[in-house]
Amino acid sequence: LARAQATDTSAVQKLEQNPLLEERFLSNSWCPFQIARLWGQYSASTTYYLSSLHRESTFGGVKHDHCDETRCMTTSIDPSTYKPRHAQSCPYQPGECHMSGVNSSTVADIIRRGCIPLIKFQDCVNGTLQPTLVESRSGLRYVALSHVWSGGLGNVNANSMFSCQLRQLRRLLQSIRENADDDLDRDRGSKKGAGMKRDLRAVFRLKPLPQQPVLLWIDTLCVPVGSENEQVRQMAIAQMAQIYVEAQCVLVVDPELQRMECKNLPDEELFASLLCSAWNSRSWTFQEACMARVFYVQFSDGYSVVDEKWHSFRNQLDKVTTSDATTSQAGAAVINMRQKLMSEVSQWFDTMPVMTKIRSHDTRTLMTNSEDWQNFVRVWNGLRTRSTTKSDDLYGIIAIMVDLTAYEILKLDPRERMKAILRSQSTLPLSFLYQDCARVHDADGRLTWAPSQIAGEPLDMNSGYMSLSGEGLSIEVHEQDATRYSWPQAYRFSSQQPLQASWSLHLAAEARRLSARLCLRSGDNVRSVTDSWLVLVNETMSNGQTTQQVRGALLSLIEADGSTSITTYICPLEITIEAPTDSGKEGEKFDGNDFSDHYLKAQSISLKRHVVKIET
Repeated sequence: LARAQATDTSAVQKLEQNPLLEERFLSNSWCPFQIARLWGQYSASTTYYLSSLHRESTFGGVKHDHCDETRCMTTSIDPSTYKPRHAQSCPYQPGECHMSGVNSSTVADIIRRGCIPLIKFQDCVNGTLQPTLVESRSGLRYVALSHVWSGGLGNVNANSMFSCQLRQLRRLLQSIRENADDDLDRDRGSKKGAGMKRDLRAVFRLKPLPQQPVLLWIDTLCVPVGSENEQVRQMAIAQMAQIYVEAQCVLVVDPELQRMECKNLPDEELFASLLCSAWNSRSWTFQEACMARVFYVQFSDGYSVVDEKWHSFRNQLDKVTTSDATTSQAGAAVINMRQKLMSEVSQWFDTMPVMTKIRSHDTRTLMTNSEDWQNFVRVWNGLRTRSTTKSDDLYGIIAIMVDLTAYEILKLDPRERMKAILRSQSTLPLSFLYQDCARVHDADGRLTWAPSQIAGEPLDMNSGYMSLSGEGLSIEVHEQDATRYSWPQAYRFSSQQPLQASWSLHLAAEARRLSARLCLRSGDNVRSVTDSWLVLVNETMSNGQTTQQVRGALLSLIEADGSTSITTYICPLEITIEAPTDSGKEGEKFDGNDFSDHYLKAQSISLKRHVVKIET
């Protein structure tokens, strides 16, 4: 840790790919896909710490031998070959553990009536355990399960599971119930301050109710299978918000975590294990965690309440006094390192949007305590590195999480779904314009500003926002937001050179010179009918800094007056900004003689006094 910290000179400096650490990760049985997700995300010391964690060499009985940087084969399933698995400690003799389930048609009928199917466990006279269906109604308490199908709890052919798995699930529910005694009326939607941090709150427990059976919702039994039920399946997806918000708790079951003991596990290791778990790599489980009033994580020696652990550690760090921290330089360094480590490995939980309120008239979520576009950023960034077996599901997931009806989105043509989701928002992050990602094309085949999928670089919440209406996008800096965000600088220039993908753009404007590369992909069609251009630059150059690598966007300028520019979107840019170091007195501007002929003169425009509109 000390060696890693020595190279970690900044709290925001992230460690890119390192061959020595990569070898260390692999020696501890990490999946290549999981390793690839970590590069550039964490500091050197935190990355070094993560590389020391030993992982299970197999997940669900499958090794990582065939995984690569683009995909984990152990957590991805092939529906045509997928088979349910027995519990890790199946008590039955080989051949004696049978499948038990519910009728798919009955499940579908419950969903068609707008209700939620729940599972009640019933002991049969022959000693078997039979799941039976219960239709949800007001006052019924249940636990919703959050799991990954690669763990063996799924079934693509029937709404059934092995008896050993059913018995294990009932034991887990009974354990939660027996150890619970507090009220369930609160939720995690109340927070202090503008951030997404959770308030210290009572941990939810399931109050013992002797006359009430333990009820469960699990997709394997409660979402009907079969091609004839595809439409009902989409209706079930639209219910997900209601299902997880109304559950008394969400229970996380992950095979690797179930092999770990949590009682004496340091808080930072617990959060690091959750961060790197298969459960935390999937899109559906991200949504389920966001909507949980509270979620329990099952380990081999019991369960852990994540919210409680998070608050416990935060309170522990808050109590460290200045005198305690400065008894020695080494002591202070250890404390600072642990603070940074905990902050980074728990960031996935700290920044998770909390969605625990639903509207009474439908099954949509209501995001709490933040501007809509900021929640949109959190949802987008949370989903961009996660995966799902059925790609279409992702549109339903994000639709639910940004306050839309998933069923309506999923009915659209797949090519129209992302556009519909984006157009439904009144404000969007400005960093959408800068992303180097695959984008939607218009009817004429031209590139547009809208990304076609959730992937690529994370959206930047500090770069401001843009308004979206039927007329297009509008970038306008309001007085109250002028100092809150890093609004871009705009540069206007003219060039009669035909627009082409190989453009090498060089601009000179007021103590700045910019060299830009167009970020285009194979098949991208870009063209403009004007010879006037606008470059937006996400510039954050500080005093004394002479060179900076930033993102930007190229716009075609259609019309301009003193306060407004009407444009169309061309593509994102990779920009190198250079400031003068020897051009005379401080603040002196460049003139045309300071650059070679290939630099074009550009006019700097302050967006704090100018509105840029982008037609869509």
